[in-house]
Amino acid sequence: MWARAERAIKGPAPSTSRRQIAAAAVALADAEGLEAVSMRKMATALEVGTASLYGYVGSKDEIYDLMVDWVEGEDGPPPPPSGDWRSDLTALAHRIRGSILRHPWMAGVAAGRPNFGPNSLAWVEYGLTALDDLELTIDEMLVASEILQAFVRGFAIRELAEQQALQRAGLDDQEWGRVLGPYMDSIEKSGRYPRFIRVVREAHVPHAADRQEVIFTTGLDYILDSLSPRASR
Repeated sequence: MWARAERAIKGPAPSTSRRQIAAAAVALADAEGLEAVSMRKMATALEVGTASLYGYVGSKDEIYDLMVDWVEGEDGPPPPPSGDWRSDLTALAHRIRGSILRHPWMAGVAAGRPNFGPNSLAWVEYGLTALDDLELTIDEMLVASEILQAFVRGFAIRELAEQQALQRAGLDDQEWGRVLGPYMDSIEKSGRYPRFIRVVREAHVPHAADRQEVIFTTGLDYILDSLSPRASR
């Protein structure tokens, strides 16, 4: 798609653009879920004929590609490399997490297949530029990039799933803890799960107000530590 003209067929001047298609699809997916993104609904949102959309995109997968690339560009282009690989990769990880939390459908779609749109490629280049300072081969850089993205996506998916579970139950974190209290007491009295009870009674992280941020930044630090240049290791 990225290698061909904006509009693939001849005729009157185009009434819409790929960017407009992407923005409409993102808004639809945010409001109703990814399954709501169909050619018919897209045509309605854009006030064009369904058949005319095929002059811009050849399939729903191409709409998904447009959506991912639109989200990759919604915060603007990557900043110039700072020269501090750890700082740059940390910023990249937080940006990926933020985009998934704003657009939950991104986790599955972006992981499904590579996206070679201009915004996506700009951020890929940004991450690889940071990794280029770590004395890694190009294959090691690729694997490191995949590991970092897998951690961020996996964490964001778990974070979203927890939020949705609490919403379904009509509880917040504190209320959920109070509801579980009596059951935790019974588990402790059983004596069968001493290490788990240590987590419940002694660990600070599960009770922190910024628990998700603490876990994310700590886990990210572990991963970045493993990528430190070989000389320093």
